[in-house]
Amino acid sequence: LAKAIFALFNLSKGKHYLILDRTNWQWGKRNINILMLCIAYKKIGIPIFWVMLNKRGNSSTRERIALVNRFIRIFGKAPIAGLLGDREFIGKDWFGYLKRENIVFYFRIKKDADTQNVRGQSVQAGWLFHDAQINVVKPLKGLRRVYGHLLFITGMRLLDGEFLIIVSNSDTDCAIEIYGQRWEIETLFGCLKSKGFCFEETRLTEYARVKKMVGVLALAFCIAYKTG
Repeated sequence: LAKAIFALFNLSKGKHYLILDRTNWQWGKRNINILMLCIAYKKIGIPIFWVMLNKRGNSSTRERIALVNRFIRIFGKAPIAGLLGDREFIGKDWFGYLKRENIVFYFRIKKDADTQNVRGQSVQAGWLFHDAQINVVKPLKGLRRVYGHLLFITGMRLLDGEFLIIVSNSDTDCAIEIYGQRWEIETLFGCLKSKGFCFEETRLTEYARVKKMVGVLALAFCIAYKTG
Protein backbone atom coordinates (compact mmCIF):
# COMPACT_ATOMS: atom_id res chain seq x y z
CA LEU A 1 0.00 0.00 0.00
CA ALA A 2 2.85 2.39 0.80
CA LYS A 3 4.42 1.65 -2.58
CA ALA A 4 1.08 2.30 -4.33
CA ILE A 5 0.67 5.64 -2.58
CA PHE A 6 4.28 6.53 -3.37
CA ALA A 7 3.66 5.80 -7.04
CA LEU A 8 0.33 7.67 -7.08
CA PHE A 9 2.08 10.92 -6.22
CA ASN A 10 5.34 10.09 -8.02
CA LEU A 11 7.23 10.59 -4.76
CA SER A 12 10.29 8.63 -5.87
CA LYS A 13 11.55 11.79 -7.57
CA GLY A 14 13.20 14.41 -5.40
CA LYS A 15 13.42 14.71 -1.63
CA HIS A 16 10.55 15.15 0.79
CA TYR A 17 10.08 15.99 4.45
CA LEU A 18 8.66 13.22 6.62
CA ILE A 19 6.30 14.07 9.48
CA LEU A 20 5.89 11.97 12.60
CA ASP A 21 2.79 12.44 14.74
CA ARG A 22 0.01 10.69 16.67
CA THR A 23 -3.74 10.83 16.53
CA ASN A 24 -5.79 9.31 19.31
CA TRP A 25 -9.29 9.11 20.73
CA GLN A 26 -11.28 6.96 23.12
CA TRP A 27 -14.29 4.75 22.41
CA GLY A 28 -15.81 3.54 25.64
CA LYS A 29 -12.88 2.36 27.72
CA ARG A 30 -10.78 1.56 24.66
CA ASN A 31 -7.95 3.91 23.65
CA ILE A 32 -7.29 4.21 19.93
CA ASN A 33 -3.75 5.53 19.54
CA ILE A 34 -2.10 5.66 16.11
CA LEU A 35 1.50 6.68 15.38
CA MET A 36 1.79 7.77 11.76
CA LEU A 37 4.58 8.67 9.37
CA CYS A 38 3.56 10.98 6.53
CA ILE A 39 5.15 12.89 3.67
CA ALA A 40 4.64 16.65 3.48
CA TYR A 41 3.14 17.30 0.06
CA LYS A 42 1.55 20.53 -1.18
CA LYS A 43 -0.02 21.57 2.14
CA ILE A 44 -1.23 18.07 3.03
CA GLY A 45 0.20 15.01 4.73
CA ILE A 46 0.40 11.87 2.62
CA PRO A 47 0.09 8.79 4.90
CA ILE A 48 2.79 6.18 4.30
CA PHE A 49 3.24 4.02 7.42
CA TRP A 50 1.43 3.72 10.74
CA VAL A 51 1.40 1.57 13.83
CA MET A 52 -1.18 0.99 16.55
CA LEU A 53 0.05 1.84 20.03
CA ASN A 54 -1.35 -0.51 22.64
CA LYS A 55 -1.41 2.20 25.31
CA ARG A 56 -2.32 5.78 26.06
CA GLY A 57 0.11 8.64 25.60
CA ASN A 58 3.37 9.10 23.77
CA SER A 59 5.25 6.64 21.61
CA SER A 60 8.54 5.14 22.74
CA THR A 61 11.90 5.60 21.05
CA ARG A 62 11.75 1.97 19.93
CA GLU A 63 8.38 2.47 18.24
CA ARG A 64 9.55 5.60 16.40
CA ILE A 65 12.74 3.93 15.23
CA ALA A 66 10.79 0.93 13.95
CA LEU A 67 8.54 3.19 11.88
CA VAL A 68 11.42 5.15 10.35
CA ASN A 69 13.34 1.93 9.68
CA ARG A 70 10.33 0.56 7.86
CA PHE A 71 10.40 3.55 5.53
CA ILE A 72 14.14 3.18 4.95
CA ARG A 73 13.81 -0.54 4.31
CA ILE A 74 11.25 0.03 1.53
CA PHE A 75 12.31 3.35 0.01
CA GLY A 76 15.85 3.99 1.26
CA LYS A 77 17.17 7.28 2.62
CA ALA A 78 17.42 9.06 -0.73
CA PRO A 79 13.86 10.53 -0.64
CA ILE A 80 14.27 11.91 2.91
CA ALA A 81 14.95 15.65 3.09
CA GLY A 82 14.37 15.62 6.84
CA LEU A 83 12.10 14.48 9.65
CA LEU A 84 9.70 16.82 11.46
CA GLY A 85 7.96 16.34 14.80
CA ASP A 86 6.34 18.10 17.73
CA ARG A 87 7.47 18.34 21.37
CA GLU A 88 6.63 14.75 22.28
CA PHE A 89 9.23 13.41 19.83
CA ILE A 90 12.36 14.26 21.78
CA GLY A 91 14.99 12.38 23.74
CA LYS A 92 18.68 11.52 23.89
CA ASP A 93 18.43 8.01 22.40
CA TRP A 94 16.00 9.14 19.68
CA PHE A 95 18.22 12.03 18.58
CA GLY A 96 21.22 9.73 18.74
CA TYR A 97 19.59 7.27 16.36
CA LEU A 98 18.76 10.00 13.82
CA LYS A 99 22.29 11.39 13.96
CA ARG A 100 23.84 7.94 13.47
CA GLU A 101 21.59 7.38 10.45
CA ASN A 102 22.49 10.83 9.07
CA ILE A 103 18.84 11.85 8.98
CA VAL A 104 18.29 15.61 9.22
CA PHE A 105 15.61 16.48 11.76
CA TYR A 106 13.65 19.48 13.01
CA PHE A 107 11.84 19.02 16.31
CA ARG A 108 10.12 21.45 18.60
CA ILE A 109 11.27 21.38 22.21
CA LYS A 110 9.68 22.65 25.40
CA LYS A 111 10.68 26.05 26.72
CA ASP A 112 11.97 24.49 29.95
CA ALA A 113 14.30 22.09 28.13
CA ASP A 114 17.83 22.31 29.50
CA THR A 115 20.49 23.78 27.21
CA GLN A 116 23.42 26.23 27.34
CA ASN A 117 23.99 29.96 26.99
CA VAL A 118 27.00 31.44 25.16
CA ARG A 119 29.15 30.90 28.28
CA GLY A 120 28.26 27.22 28.43
CA GLN A 121 26.09 27.65 31.51
CA SER A 122 22.95 25.57 31.96
CA VAL A 123 19.75 27.52 31.16
CA GLN A 124 16.22 26.78 30.02
CA ALA A 125 15.71 27.03 26.28
CA GLY A 126 13.02 29.68 26.65
CA TRP A 127 15.46 31.99 28.44
CA LEU A 128 17.54 32.22 25.27
CA PHE A 129 14.61 33.93 23.56
CA HIS A 130 13.35 36.16 26.38
CA ASP A 131 14.15 39.23 24.25
CA ALA A 132 12.73 37.81 21.00
CA GLN A 133 10.15 39.91 19.19
CA ILE A 134 6.80 38.45 18.16
CA ASN A 135 7.01 36.45 14.92
CA VAL A 136 10.66 37.38 14.40
CA VAL A 137 12.88 34.32 13.87
CA LYS A 138 16.03 34.23 15.99
CA PRO A 139 18.60 31.58 15.04
CA LEU A 140 21.31 31.09 17.67
CA LYS A 141 24.92 30.93 16.56
CA GLY A 142 26.85 27.74 17.09
CA LEU A 143 25.92 24.44 18.64
CA ARG A 144 24.20 24.04 22.02
CA ARG A 145 23.83 20.85 24.02
CA VAL A 146 20.21 19.67 24.16
CA TYR A 147 19.15 16.22 25.40
CA GLY A 148 22.77 15.13 25.38
CA HIS A 149 23.55 16.24 21.81
CA LEU A 150 25.11 19.30 20.22
CA LEU A 151 22.38 20.82 18.06
CA PHE A 152 21.42 24.07 16.39
CA ILE A 153 18.60 26.04 18.01
CA THR A 154 16.20 28.49 16.36
CA GLY A 155 13.26 30.17 18.06
CA MET A 156 10.64 32.88 18.00
CA ARG A 157 7.94 34.33 20.21
CA LEU A 158 4.35 33.64 19.10
CA LEU A 159 1.39 35.99 19.31
CA ASP A 160 0.10 34.27 22.44
CA GLY A 161 3.43 34.79 24.19
CA GLU A 162 4.52 31.16 23.83
CA PHE A 163 7.86 30.21 22.32
CA LEU A 164 8.36 28.13 19.20
CA ILE A 165 11.81 26.59 19.68
CA ILE A 166 13.25 24.20 17.11
CA VAL A 167 16.36 22.03 17.42
CA SER A 168 18.09 20.50 14.44
CA ASN A 169 21.28 18.78 13.41
CA SER A 170 21.36 21.03 10.33
CA ASP A 171 22.76 24.56 10.33
CA THR A 172 20.10 26.59 8.55
CA ASP A 173 18.27 29.86 9.13
CA CYS A 174 15.12 28.26 7.68
CA ALA A 175 14.48 25.82 10.54
CA ILE A 176 11.20 27.49 11.58
CA GLU A 177 9.96 27.62 7.99
CA ILE A 178 10.83 23.97 7.41
CA TYR A 179 9.23 22.90 10.68
CA GLY A 180 6.06 24.74 9.64
CA GLN A 181 5.37 21.88 7.21
CA ARG A 182 4.63 19.68 10.21
CA TRP A 183 1.14 21.17 10.33
CA GLU A 184 0.32 19.37 7.08
CA ILE A 185 -0.24 16.14 9.00
CA GLU A 186 -2.82 17.95 11.14
CA THR A 187 -4.73 18.70 7.94
CA LEU A 188 -4.65 14.99 7.12
CA PHE A 189 -5.92 14.03 10.56
CA GLY A 190 -8.69 16.60 10.27
CA CYS A 191 -9.83 15.10 6.96
CA LEU A 192 -9.72 11.54 8.28
CA LYS A 193 -11.69 12.48 11.39
CA SER A 194 -14.11 15.38 11.80
CA LYS A 195 -13.82 17.07 8.39
CA GLY A 196 -14.57 14.25 6.02
CA PHE A 197 -14.21 10.53 6.68
CA CYS A 198 -15.38 10.64 10.33
CA PHE A 199 -12.99 7.88 11.39
CA GLU A 200 -13.86 8.26 15.07
CA GLU A 201 -17.46 7.25 14.40
CA THR A 202 -16.64 3.78 13.03
CA ARG A 203 -16.87 2.29 16.55
CA LEU A 204 -14.00 -0.05 15.70
CA THR A 205 -11.89 -0.95 18.73
CA GLU A 206 -9.95 -4.09 17.75
CA TYR A 207 -6.45 -2.94 16.87
CA ALA A 208 -6.08 -5.18 13.81
CA ARG A 209 -9.35 -3.87 12.37
CA VAL A 210 -8.49 -0.26 13.12
CA LYS A 211 -5.12 -0.70 11.41
CA LYS A 212 -6.79 -2.09 8.29
CA MET A 213 -9.35 0.72 8.33
CA VAL A 214 -6.51 3.26 8.41
CA GLY A 215 -5.24 1.63 5.22
CA VAL A 216 -8.65 1.91 3.56
CA LEU A 217 -8.98 5.56 4.57
CA ALA A 218 -5.40 6.37 3.58
CA LEU A 219 -5.95 5.06 0.08
CA ALA A 220 -9.38 6.71 -0.23
CA PHE A 221 -7.99 10.03 0.98
CA CYS A 222 -5.05 9.89 -1.44
CA ILE A 223 -7.29 9.07 -4.42
CA ALA A 224 -9.71 11.86 -3.46
CA TYR A 225 -6.92 14.39 -3.04
CA LYS A 226 -5.20 13.33 -6.25
CA THR A 227 -8.49 13.57 -8.13
CA GLY A 228 -9.30 16.97 -6.68
